[in-house]
Amino acid sequence: QENGVEVEMFDEEYQDEIRKENEEFLADAIKRAQDPKGPKEIILSSLEHKAPHSGLNDLSQEALDRYITRAQLTCEANSREFHELLLKQKLLARNESGELTPTGWGLLLFGKNPRLTHPQAVVKAEVYHEYTEPRIKDFDGPLVLMPERIEKWLRAAIPSAISREQFGRSENYEYPIPVLREAIINAIVHRDYDIPEAKIYIVIEDDKITVKSPGNPVTPVKWEDFKALKAPSLSRNPMVMSIFNQMTLVEERGIGMREMKSLPSKYHLPLPIIDRIEPYIEIEFPRNLNYLREIAGKEIFDDLNEEEKTGLFYLQKKNLLSKKEYAGHFKFDEKKAQRHLSKFRGLGLAQAEGSGPSLKYRIRSKG
Repeated sequence: QENGVEVEMFDEEYQDEIRKENEEFLADAIKRAQDPKGPKEIILSSLEHKAPHSGLNDLSQEALDRYITRAQLTCEANSREFHELLLKQKLLARNESGELTPTGWGLLLFGKNPRLTHPQAVVKAEVYHEYTEPRIKDFDGPLVLMPERIEKWLRAAIPSAISREQFGRSENYEYPIPVLREAIINAIVHRDYDIPEAKIYIVIEDDKITVKSPGNPVTPVKWEDFKALKAPSLSRNPMVMSIFNQMTLVEERGIGMREMKSLPSKYHLPLPIIDRIEPYIEIEFPRNLNYLREIAGKEIFDDLNEEEKTGLFYLQKKNLLSKKEYAGHFKFDEKKAQRHLSKFRGLGLAQAEGSGPSLKYRIRSKG
């Protein structure tokens, strides 16, 4: 890409096969990339440089120990062997005096308080229910400790019920925790940390849960593939991805996309609505089908295919939109968009307003 070569990645469904067939070549390519005599180093982010005015004392012992435990390393946190590992991973560097100091990534991943120098290092969670006061919580500190803390909070914030349909007990949550967990971890791993004023948001409401992550998909991942949940696995922040992968917090295989695509078949829930509102990618998870099923009637609503259900939710979200806007969002041709919208009208699910070029559609109100 730096030399003007247009790059396009294979679809996510082929990537596992490609990695397997090219295992030896890829291992050699990684080795060549680490050769100091090789091509010039490509800097992906300013966070790869030494963090100013910081030292080893700014790192969290809890975070370092957690990394060692989950990654099944055999060294101790304060050992020379461990420091050498972090140097190779470019999470530590040496200053002018030869002393070890964290890089920006080292501070974000393991720092006691990364927000002192990186205010964007936070996940802001908000819960809104119709008859209760809003609840707000910030998750900051080392990135490596966030996933478990956020998952624990999710399990408290989202209602659950004990099922005794089978032997033993199982806890069934109103919305599948694994799907939300993967979406939030992907936001932490892939967000653009070079936008210091933007944070990650989790917003839980009665009818939907939204995850907002700063930054667009990294080139050459295409927006239309990302929105269609078929984007190949490629991280903007390979250092964060590598550490999370070693700690088994995330896999480098597009698991998050597959979890989201499983919502209709595995959980009987609609696909998420993915939108881009600068500087954020917003992934909106409708929590249930009740609102639209009440409008349509169960028999009619269940007869819609998953694309149509997702389109109906998007129409509900946008309130009023044209055929061209509907087609553009889902990358449909206008004939397919017209079929969807005409079907919604014919079933009494949507109503049209205006005429000619100004014709627009909205969801039919309950009344």
